[in-house]
Amino acid sequence: PRRRHDHAAVMLLLPLMLFTAVSCAKQDIMDITCEADITDQTISVIQGSLTEQFILDKRGPKGLQSYNNDVDALEAVLRDKSRVFMVDDIVAMVPLRQYPQLDTITASYPAMPLGACFRLDDDDLSVEFEKFIGDMNATGENQAIREKWMTEDFEKCHRDVNLPTLGDPIKIAVMATIPPYNFMMNGGYDGYEIELARLFAKRLGRPVEFINMDFGGVMPSIASGKVDMALAAVSVTAERQNTVKMIPYSESSLVYIFKKHEAFETAEKGGGILPWLLLALAVCAAAVVVCVRLRGRTDRKSGSPVADGEGIIRVSHL
Repeated sequence: PRRRHDHAAVMLLLPLMLFTAVSCAKQDIMDITCEADITDQTISVIQGSLTEQFILDKRGPKGLQSYNNDVDALEAVLRDKSRVFMVDDIVAMVPLRQYPQLDTITASYPAMPLGACFRLDDDDLSVEFEKFIGDMNATGENQAIREKWMTEDFEKCHRDVNLPTLGDPIKIAVMATIPPYNFMMNGGYDGYEIELARLFAKRLGRPVEFINMDFGGVMPSIASGKVDMALAAVSVTAERQNTVKMIPYSESSLVYIFKKHEAFETAEKGGGILPWLLLALAVCAAAVVVCVRLRGRTDRKSGSPVADGEGIIRVSHL
């Protein structure tokens, strides 16, 4: 019986020590230099977005990881759950400044216009916005605001726009996780699209109410009448125009964000804390087995009654 328990203890320790060895081993991470290198890599995208459809059309669902927002999709790359994140090129500028271990390459997809979304039967607010953005484009103010949020420090970009507090507010769906388009700063909404929205509301003499949601909720919220319009970096496509009315105000291209190859090499040199914790646990477990074996021998020499295999059985309860 004691030998059987010895074998059981060894069988418990072997997988733990094997996993530790694998975790400590250097992994072969492929460098990314062009789009062809991404063919077999895991890709994170925003659920319901144009990027998701692009990947599905190009290579199917294999390796595709869909997330509700940009924060979670980027986190997947930073934590090595996904190799790349396909996203708007302007949105990609922010994490590139924040995380020096990241890099990008351009996706082979044409630049797409971004559009404000309205209900199909909306012939008032959508017309006013079309006039508004036309005037902003004619004066160059729209381009100036866009470039400001793309290139300058966000704290310096903020612009106070005095809006009325009484009256029927314009309810606008936003996705406040996509700087510099729209995001939270100093306890409020801010960004390129937020500034456009406030200037539009000022022109109409109405208050504005921003309603934050994941990308997947934007189109349904417009169709249901929950919001009056949406500014959430939504690409204009023929399919979407069958569901909502879209007025272009900007454009964007797509890129892949990924960790530089040297970032993996640096992490591999350090090894990380998890493998060492696992190794320590394996050593401790092995030490317990030895101690229990020695205790059993001592008890037998002193004449203490110890049931055969008792000490080893206790190891299985660790």
